[in-house]
Amino acid sequence: MKVVPGSALIDLMTRFGEPSPEASSTQKTLCRHPFQEKLRTYVSPSKVVNLHRTYWKDNKVQLPLPSLFEIRQRVQASLMSLRKDIKRNLNPTPYKIAELH
Repeated sequence: MKVVPGSALIDLMTRFGEPSPEASSTQKTLCRHPFQEKLRTYVSPSKVVNLHRTYWKDNKVQLPLPSLFEIRQRVQASLMSLRKDIKRNLNPTPYKIAELH
């Protein structure tokens, strides 16, 4: 499999209070499958994007809510970052999700 530069490789979940990985070509991050302990891999992220945003907390708006146009643009950009083999209709490659460990 050829990884296209700038394409999304994995979604990584971190625990509350756990630091996000750093974008680095030399430092490797251990990722493990959230349900199958033996499935693990190391990645060296060239780019890290925080996907979680808290818009509502403690009965207050924390961030201004995006417009439908902004949401649509974000989704389209996210889909464009996926490799073609993940988006193909016939026998797509599964997209990986892991936990930081």
